[in-house]
Amino acid sequence: MCGLMGEGEESEPKLGTHYWPGNNNALLLAVSDEKIKPLCELVRKLKVEHPRAGLRAFFYIQFHHQALDSYHRALYRKSVTPQKPHP
Repeated sequence: MCGLMGEGEESEPKLGTHYWPGNNNALLLAVSDEKIKPLCELVRKLKVEHPRAGLRAFFYIQFHHQALDSYHRALYRKSVTPQKPHP
């Protein structure tokens, strides 16, 4: 997805205006549960190598009438970050 607007914790807002120029991009992936941890680790590694890049990893777990195990609950809590209000 291209042309997204928003504000990150580590970068200036990108709102597509003269005052806050620029836009963001997003990549959405549908992966199996086994791929979540390696992908999150890859994003962490890229963030260390490129600290100003504004990379984020979020995931949504689709429930299939079963309880969420402790591993996925912990990953979910780490992935959810509060958003700053826009000025």
